[in-house]
Amino acid sequence: MEAVERHDKTASHLTAFIAHNTFGQTRINVLLDNQKSIAITKHNQQVNRNREILKSLIRATCFLGGHEIPFRGHE
Repeated sequence: MEAVERHDKTASHLTAFIAHNTFGQTRINVLLDNQKSIAITKHNQQVNRNREILKSLIRATCFLGGHEIPFRGHE
C-alpha cells in the first residue's frame, strides 16, 4: 500500500489522471485554432526577420553601387 500511495503523488500519475478526467472535454477545433495561430505567429516572425536581412543587403548593394565599388575583386 505504501508504494501505491507514493505513486499517487508522482507528477506522471497526476498528469495522467488529469488527462484522463479531461479527455473529450476539450474541443478539437479550439486546439487546432490555437496551433494555427501559433504557426501564423512563427511564420510572421520569420517573414519580419527575412525582411530585415533583405533590407540590409539592399542597403549594402546601394552603397556599393553608389560608390562604384565591386562586390568582389577589383573590376
